[in-house]
Amino acid sequence: MPGQEGKAIEPRSRFSEKRLTGRAGLILVARFARKLGVGRIIDEKVNLERGANVRYSLGKILTGITLGVVSGCRHISHLCELTADEVFMKTQRWNSFPVVSAITRVLERFRMVHC
Repeated sequence: MPGQEGKAIEPRSRFSEKRLTGRAGLILVARFARKLGVGRIIDEKVNLERGANVRYSLGKILTGITLGVVSGCRHISHLCELTADEVFMKTQRWNSFPVVSAITRVLERFRMVHC
């Protein structure tokens, strides 16, 4: 109605500087990918032969690589930087992430048919 003004919203801080992350935008991209079900789709559609003792799903590995590229990782070894970001790991509900050798083993199995 004319003449009436809404009450101003006063945001409150919900974190301390100990919880800051340089990957805040990446968290939103990752949340969007999770809502789309990207990891699940990869797991269902890409048939890559792997051993019986796999610890990480293909969807998780490829999603992690993609998020690393989006965040500026230029080398596979830089993906370790993501695992050092406690806030990022918790928002992804990841307790751990594959080491570089596990990632490269998966990538070496890819052939043109998988692309």
